[in-house]
This record gives sequence, C-alpha cells and structure tokens, in this order.
Amino acid sequence: MKRFHFDPGHRHFAHQTYSQYDPEAIKELLASLAWQEEQEIAENYQEEISEEDLGLPRNLLTPDAFYYPEKHEPKYAYPLIIWLCDSRSSSRDFQDLMPLISDQNYLGLEISLDQLPHNRTICCNQLMSHIQEELVEFNLEANIHPDRIYLAGFEERASIAMKLTLMHPLQFAGFLAINPVNNGLDNPLKNFRFLRHLRGLLATTNSAESEKQDWLKPFAQLLHDAGVGIQLDTRKKTEAGACQLLNQFIMDGIYAGYKKQ
Repeated sequence: MKRFHFDPGHRHFAHQTYSQYDPEAIKELLASLAWQEEQEIAENYQEEISEEDLGLPRNLLTPDAFYYPEKHEPKYAYPLIIWLCDSRSSSRDFQDLMPLISDQNYLGLEISLDQLPHNRTICCNQLMSHIQEELVEFNLEANIHPDRIYLAGFEERASIAMKLTLMHPLQFAGFLAINPVNNGLDNPLKNFRFLRHLRGLLATTNSAESEKQDWLKPFAQLLHDAGVGIQLDTRKKTEAGACQLLNQFIMDGIYAGYKKQ
C-alpha cells in the first residue's frame, strides 16, 4: 500500500518573521509549500497499488477476461461460466453481462475465438487447449468449483459451446446456449457413455424467428434421450431475461445436486 512521507517541519513557518502583515508574501510562501508537497508525492509514488492493498483477489485489477462477483468470498468454491466471444463483443460487454446473470453467484472467464483457425476440427482442439491453459491460470487466482464449469455463448459461439461440451463431457458440467445456430454438429452422441452428468440450456430470445429454430426441439430430444439434462426455452425474451434464465438454470442444478446427497 502507498505511504506518502512528508516532513512535518515544512508545514510550519512560525520561525519566519515579517515586519508587517504581507498578504502577497504569505500567498507566495503557501504556493511554494504546495509545490514542494506535490514534488514529494511524485517522488514517493513508486509502488503500484495492488489488489492485496485494497482487500481484493489477486490479479483482479488487470485482466478484463476474469470476472469476480461483487462480494467475492475467497473460501467459497464458485461455479464458473466460460463465455466464448469474438470481435463482435468486447471485454466490457463481458463485464457488463455477468452481473445481469448474477452479481453474487459466479466467476466468469472470457475466451476469444478470434485467433483460432477456421477449420472446425482444428479450432475445437486448439480451443480446448486454450481453455485448459486459462483455467490453470484462473485457478491460481480464484476458487473454482471443478464440477460446476459451464461453457456459454450466443449464436455461433453457442453452437461451439455445445459442440465442445459434448466432445469433452468430463471437463464441463454443461453448456448454456443462447440463440444457437444449426451449423451441423458432427456426431453429437459420440461420447454418449459420458454424457449423463451433463446439463444443457437451449434458449432463444426471439420467438418470431421460429423457422430458424425448428431443429432445436428434435436436437434437445436427442440429447435428453442420451441422458443429458436438457432445458429448452423458446419464449420471446430480452437479453436480460435470458441472463436471468441462465442463473435459474444453474442454481436449479446446484439445488438438485444437494437433494441427491
């Protein structure tokens, strides 16, 4: 924490004498003292303010890709939402989005797809490696519940979140897909023996585009039959409404887990 060191003696000028009250002389002296104080502040301001100084988690002030709840409790193992994004969204969007879901319940991690190749297979492999690297780093800073990690996204990123979760079912608790697009998920039940613990939310925000969403119901049924806990919600809703739905979906899963214990 910063500590500014001042010489208390320089504030006192009782030893200086004036033959008569001279406002201009007093004004000049005060200006000189103020300049000296500014110089001392600049000279002594050498250390960076740290999160520890402010009572915050380490590394909170720097990476926009990490999100901490408003009243972060370091000893509590938080569910984690990993948001897939691209150049159409910014880290500020991510930091604004997470409190819409909840400002208390989750940690957030933003993963950009911009640097990944367009080839789907290579993209998914590299994306998974990148996520694992980021999780290792984030685990050094925060307390993440290993069984409550969800992949999430909007539109094309939602479909990638679904695909990656089904490809690596043991790495995630499930997926949160808002307005996913039908880009042809290759063999979604390839790992069907390991899907039964997964939960998935398929949600849309605009019911007027129902012709683009006809594939969602049979796809949700397919995953349900494979043992995935699926929730499909095609009601018209705002982005804020979709975020509230995400919170309810994850909290319902946590509550159901406690009831089984």
